[in-house]
Formats: sequence, structure tokens, C-alpha cells
Amino acid sequence: MKAYQITFVSKENFEDRLTKIQNENKSVSGDKVFFFLRWTDDRNEELHMISKYLEQYFPDSIYYGSESAGNIVNGTLSYGINISCYVLEDEESKTELLWVEKDTELCTLSDLWKFLRTKKGLRAVELIPSVTYVTALRMDNNIIELDDDICVFGGASVNHNNTRFEASIVAKGHEITENGMAVVLYYGNNLNISTDYVLGWKGLGTKMEITKSEGLIISEIDGKPAFSVYEKYLGLNLSDDDNLIFPLIVEEDGVEYIRTPQKFLPDKSMRMFANISEGLSARIAYGDKNTILVSLYDKMSDIAKFKPQIIRAYSCTARKLFWGDREAARENVPLQSIAPISGFYTGGEIIRVKNKLRVLNSTLVTISFREGDGNNEEVKDITEFEMNDKSLISRITHFVEVVSDEQQNALNLANEEKIRNDEQQLELQKALAMADSANKAKTQFLFSMSHDIRTPMNAILGFTSLAIKHVDDKEKTLDCLKKTQQSGDLLLSLINDVLEVSRIEAGKAEIDLKPGDVYYSFAEIENTMRVVAEAKDIDLTFEYGKVDDRFVLCDFTRCERVFVNIISNAIKYTNEGGYVKVLCEQITENEGGRAKFKYTFEDNGIGMSEEFQTHLFEQFSREKTVTKTGIQGSGLGMAVCKSYVDLMGGTIECQSKLGVGTTITVVLPFEIQEEEMYVDPVTKEVVKGEGARERRKAVDFKGLKVLLTEDNELNREIAVEMLEEKGLHVEEAEDGTVAVQLLKEKGPHYYDAILMDIQMPIMGGYEATKNIREMYTNDRIPIIAISANAFEEDKAASKAAGMDGHVAKPIKTDELFGVMALFM
Repeated sequence: MKAYQITFVSKENFEDRLTKIQNENKSVSGDKVFFFLRWTDDRNEELHMISKYLEQYFPDSIYYGSESAGNIVNGTLSYGINISCYVLEDEESKTELLWVEKDTELCTLSDLWKFLRTKKGLRAVELIPSVTYVTALRMDNNIIELDDDICVFGGASVNHNNTRFEASIVAKGHEITENGMAVVLYYGNNLNISTDYVLGWKGLGTKMEITKSEGLIISEIDGKPAFSVYEKYLGLNLSDDDNLIFPLIVEEDGVEYIRTPQKFLPDKSMRMFANISEGLSARIAYGDKNTILVSLYDKMSDIAKFKPQIIRAYSCTARKLFWGDREAARENVPLQSIAPISGFYTGGEIIRVKNKLRVLNSTLVTISFREGDGNNEEVKDITEFEMNDKSLISRITHFVEVVSDEQQNALNLANEEKIRNDEQQLELQKALAMADSANKAKTQFLFSMSHDIRTPMNAILGFTSLAIKHVDDKEKTLDCLKKTQQSGDLLLSLINDVLEVSRIEAGKAEIDLKPGDVYYSFAEIENTMRVVAEAKDIDLTFEYGKVDDRFVLCDFTRCERVFVNIISNAIKYTNEGGYVKVLCEQITENEGGRAKFKYTFEDNGIGMSEEFQTHLFEQFSREKTVTKTGIQGSGLGMAVCKSYVDLMGGTIECQSKLGVGTTITVVLPFEIQEEEMYVDPVTKEVVKGEGARERRKAVDFKGLKVLLTEDNELNREIAVEMLEEKGLHVEEAEDGTVAVQLLKEKGPHYYDAILMDIQMPIMGGYEATKNIREMYTNDRIPIIAISANAFEEDKAASKAAGMDGHVAKPIKTDELFGVMALFM
């Protein structure tokens, strides 16, 4: 099988290419040659001219094609007319072209399938229908009557003419419009076909109902104006640029479609790219660019192993809206190194293999062709491509917050908040009692923190009182509780900082050295901080300079706390559109097994006065000009950073200028490890070199069942993705009560392990674990704590509750699976 790409430039150029193809394939009969055309704008005159030349040069060949939303040729998005020529070389291989229109012989799918079942040696069926014809024929329900071995695939043609869709499809000189479809049949025992796809879209929250729609217009969802769900759950307004990157997942008869809003109208209705009936369920969807690109890259290796001679690639219109034109082309770049490609954007993809519907809308569908066994073909190398992140996490976070608020009864929230406030007050009283019994320095310490404590405390008490008073007014109560939660978080942060300072001053803080890789010291920080930076449109970059010795012994937890604190401050005190740069570099050679590493944090924020810089690392020190801005902070963060850096034997310095920006420099000495190391997270056993890599891969988790108990929906989604990549089967429980009930129903041997969050609203992890242990006294089910609390006393509390292991958030993959490997 041979493949040729032609970009139509002129008649002369086109004739030259046809002559070349004709000369190179003189021994091949005309019915072995077929052409696939695709175009992106109104080219009727040129299409008729192209048809004439194809008939002249290859009278026995077939040609067909459709208008598309974007063509991809040689890794770039192309407009105009592009033609792919395929030449079959095997004697048994051939193609056949049918065209189907309304009121013709094969106009129904049932008639078409009856006809196709009479065809011997049929290997694949390609369908290119109009969008309206896809809907009318209900292909998702009716592509099921062919033999298992026949692959059905294709893409819908899109031509939007202001008010309606129609198809522009050409098949051997026959032009089909709105209600039509081109059908191409592929034959040959020696013709091999491989399919693969990446979905790319994930649903958010629970399903909603489309309660009012007509034609392309959705007027109401859940009885409210359609766009209100985008306002409420994503914080969008009609003028936002990114409102179309969140399509709907619409479910009909058990089949899910991606449906992208074409436009949001002033009356808050939505005009779609296809008709959607009333009564169907829908969810808002999102796509994460990095995740999708990594998935695509992984797929490319499998496609290359098939050794294809031709690859046909399809992608839905929603992807084009999400990526933008330049990135749309980049999405397909890896395919270019495998085989010639004919890629284009369509209104949707169809692929059914072994009588099971796989895809109707996705990121990318590939259909690969090969004649023969491919033994003489080399597997092409895939070169990794650049990934530019476009994070949607701020929108998704907003969604989760709104949905979780709606899922809880206002009165229960008020009672729960009151309990939490009582606990916080108890912690505060302990902190005050400790300070009151100290010396004069402690008295001054309390005097300084008085204002910072009272401000959120007054808000907590005031809004809690209002919530209880207006408990029957759901909107008022929820507003009070949100503000109470915000103030509670601020107070809790202050208390944690106070307690940490006390631990350090009391000499109870100890260095916890662990082996690790300097190159990954920013990995978790970057994921977290980038979300915060993007919310303020701040350019956050992480870079590495010269690093000769990667593997070190270091207190990575405290380093992370220092770095997060500094970066958080840089983002907080930098205006929108600014930048924050982070650089790590080794500044001394390995001398006696130790070397120094410098971390530089630079921003172009509001800066600090020279006078304040001398007090930056003192407790409760805050620039007067900053306090006037209303930016909240305890004034303890940099004091904690200084204490940690001192504890690790390093230095921290500041250079700043008002209105220009700030540079914080941290220098830390690390003990160098000559080999890559692996440390068992529980036994602390250390394995070096090649053995370290093998140890990480030693445990096979495939097929094991895990119960994930976590009340935060976004955290569950991230954890499920991480666990399923290892082959684990994951079931979810949003609270300790649900986990206990599942154990009652399924018994002690159903799950291989339980991952248990500690702090959950109705029943926490400690109580749930105790209930499970009491329920099954003779069966030891591994229970591993997943907690944001990482002190040694927290680990001891987990053990006392009956848990086997403890993993701190944010979860690090190696640590989690290292702990799980010890008990599963």
C-alpha cells in the first residue's frame, strides 16, 4: 500500500502530481487507486475541476471526501483542498464506493446492513454522513448488525451556514447535501486494520436534565436558563472567552455524546452544533491538556508497533475549540513520524469494533491500514513533543465548591461549623495558655498576634450566629457559612504557624533526612502553585541551572514548606500580569560528600522598603503599606521559613525594592548520594542503584480492589486516576459511614486494601477504621491513612486507630505505592 499527499495549489501543479502517481504505478489497475478529498471552505468550482482531472487520469479509481472543520497535513493545520491518494498493491485488496441519500435504495441503515452482509471478504466500512443524517439514522444504535471482525468508522461532515448545518460530500462526481452519506467498503484478507482512540473529556458533578429545547437551541437545564449552569458552577459570564471549552456530555439511551455549545445567546439559551431533545441527561465536561497529550503520546507507541502504511485520524469539533488552531495541528505531530496521515476535524467520530460502540466523540480516533504482515517494516521511533499546559483547575475547583455546597443541608452545615469552631477555640486556648506561662518575650508575642487572631475569630462567631439565626434561608445561610469557612481556614493557618514556631523554639523539631532526586524537588510544588498563579494571570516558571549531583539526603518536607511559603508570598504580592521565577542550581562541588544548592525566587511585585527588610524574618512582621492593601497574612510565614532553613544549616536572604520586586535566596547544604536510592517508606530500608529502580517496579497491583474513602470530589478523581494507571480496580466512598456500610455488605475479603481520609464531615477516618476493626476482629483488612496531617503524632494517631500505614497529602506516587506494597 502506498500513500501520497497533495495540497491543491493550481491546476498545473495538480496535473503534475497526478502524472507522477500514474507513472509510479503503471502496473496497478485503476480500481486499486482511491482518492480522499477534504476542504474547509466553499470550493465547488475547484472541486468540479478536480473531479474532471481524476476521471481523466484514473478513470477506474474512486474518489470521495467531505468538508471538514480543519485539515492536518504534515503536522500543520491547513485550509483549502487536500487530497490523499492510496494505492493498494495486494491482489485481493480493493475498495468500493456507495452513496446513500434520503428516499434512495439504501437510505436506511437496516437496508444498508442487509446489503453489506452479502459482501464477502469485507474488512471495514467507512461512513461520512452529514450531521443531520447522523442524527436521523441513529447510527449509535444501528451499527451492530455486521460481523464482529468488520470495523465501522468515519466522521461526520460539517458545514455551518449561519443558521443550519448541511453536508458537502463528494463521491465519484456525485455531490450530496444535507441528507446524505458516502460509504466506502474495504476488502482483502491481506488488509490489516488497527483502531485506537483517546476520549479526552471528563464529566464534572452529577447529571442534569435538559428541560426545554427546540432544534439546535437549549433553553433550560434543570428548569433554569441553560447558561445559568455555566455561571453557577464555573463562575463564567456570557462575555468570557473560555466558555466554549466546557462542552456538555449528553446521554441518550446509554450512549454518551460530546456536544459543544456553538454560541451562548443574550437570553441565556445555548445554540448547539446538533439537535438535542428535551428529557436527556447532561453533564458539564472539561479537558486537561497535559493529560490528553500524555495519553496521545502513549497511544502513538502502540500504533507504531502495528507498522501502519496509512493512518486516518479523526477529531471532534469540540477539540478544535479547546485547542485553538495551532495546538490542533500539534496534537497530531507524533503521528507524522509513524506513517503518512490524512487528519481532519469533524463533527464527531464513529468507531465500532467487534459489535461494540467505542467512540462517538473524542480527542482523537486513529484507523491504521497495512497490507501484509508488516515484517519488512521498521517500527518508527516516536520523538516526544512539547506540552504546553492550559490549566482548567480554577474553574473545576469553583465547580466542586458550588456542587459540594448544594449537596449538604444548611442546618447540618451550621451545626458542623459550630463544632469545628469549638475545636478551633480549644486549640486557640491551648496556644494562649502556653504563651501566657512564658516569659516577657512570650507576652510581646501574644500582644503581636492579638489582632490577627481576633479578626478571623470575630468573623467566625458573627457569621455562625447569623447562620443559626437565618437557618431557614438557605441562600443566606450558605453565604454565612462560606465566609465562616474562609475565616476558619485563616485562623487555622495562623494556629498551625504558631504551633510550629513553638515546636521549633522548644527544640522539638528534628531534621527528617530522606534520599531523593533534586530534579523532582519542585514537582509537587509546581502543580499546586501553578493553579494559584494562573488565577491571578501570573507567569510562574521553574528552572534548573547547573546540577552535577542529583541524588541527595534532604528534609524534602521542610524544603517544600519553605519553597511554598516563599512562592505563595511572591504570587500574593505580585500584581496581575506579573511574573515569578524560581531557579535551582548547585553552587559548590561535591566536597567530602556534601554540596550546596541555591534556590532563587524572583518576582516583579510590589516590593519592600529597606527598613522592613531588616525585620522580614521576625515573628508577626508585616510591611505597613501591605496591611493597608487588605492582603491577609499572619506575619509568621517567613519566620517559620527562617527557622527551617537554620535548622537545616542553610541561609536565607532578601533583596527588594518598592515598586520593582523582590528576590529571596535560599542556600542549603545537602549530603550527596553517589547512586539512585529507594527508601522503604515504613521500614526505612535503603536500596541503591539498579536495585532501587527494580524495587519500585516489583509489586504488581493489577486486578487488586481498593476502596477509596475521600470526601473531596476533586481529590477522589486525582487518586482514582493514579490508582487505575497501576491496574487497580477502585470503588469510591465519599464518607466514613459509606465505607463502613460497604464493608458490611461485601465482607472482609472483598477489598484488598482501604485508603482512608482522616477528616470527613459525617464520620472521620479514625472512627470508620475503629468500626471496621470491631466489625471484623479476625480479619485484618489493610487500611492506609491518606491525610493532610503529617506530624509524627498524626501518624501515631492513625496507628492507634487501627490503621496500618500513613501517607501525607499531597500524595506522592512512589510513597503511596511503596506503603501499599507492604500490606497488599
